[in-house]
Amino acid sequence: MKNLLLILLLVPTFLQSQNLNRPFGGENPKWVYNFTGMVEGVTVVEPSHDTLVGSRLLTIFEKATFFEEDNGEVGVWERAPVYVHSDEGVVEFSTDLVNFDTLFNFQLEIGDSWTIIERNLD
Repeated sequence: MKNLLLILLLVPTFLQSQNLNRPFGGENPKWVYNFTGMVEGVTVVEPSHDTLVGSRLLTIFEKATFFEEDNGEVGVWERAPVYVHSDEGVVEFSTDLVNFDTLFNFQLEIGDSWTIIERNLD
């Protein structure tokens, strides 16, 4: 796995005003990044489907890490999904459907600030 070349397959341009009402990630996004943790490999994140939780329309992003097993085969580790809500330029994400954190806020002006809530994630 020494020669892994990571390619970011799609990076939408979020900073343009026409994207403020567009769902996060645009059409058919896929993010690929190197993962080192319990296994070493490449993680792919891509949308699976939309669902309604309360009044929020969420996109469920599935994550899978691909790694080389001892026998040379490719193993797949299905990871916990990420839930994303996008509305009027504000993109929030959650891993537990309880706590939503701001990922991006494209409505802010230079000098604006907000408080990030500190939580114990243990």
